[in-house]
Amino acid sequence: MLSTRSVPPDEWQALTVDLIAGERPRPPRFRATDWGQPKRLLASVVVWIHLTQSEYFFAPRMATCATKVRRDLYGQWRRFHGKRPYRHHISLKARLVTYMNELAHRIDGDGDLTARTPALSATATPTLPSPG
Repeated sequence: MLSTRSVPPDEWQALTVDLIAGERPRPPRFRATDWGQPKRLLASVVVWIHLTQSEYFFAPRMATCATKVRRDLYGQWRRFHGKRPYRHHISLKARLVTYMNELAHRIDGDGDLTARTPALSATATPTLPSPG
């Protein structure tokens, strides 16, 4: 059931809409945060790891990626869980904790993963525990 699961695009939109809107402007020499498919893939791996209590390299989304995508995803993963994550990673971690708890509740309840998680608003949530 979880082997093919990723964060659906509409749920990703609901998770990130206010994070995107709340970003501070950056100097022209810095790229804007890419909240597209690569970040959604990273979030899918983080969710899978949390729900299965497994290691990131076993995540189905990690295993099925092309080599370059997997290498990029690994770099994002290291930054996401590293000692100095980017500011948007900290915000995303907090948002994903809420999402993962709601998803786990759905799985434990009736096992229906097709039901959509309601749009998440900006709320104070705990941070993810560090892997390891």
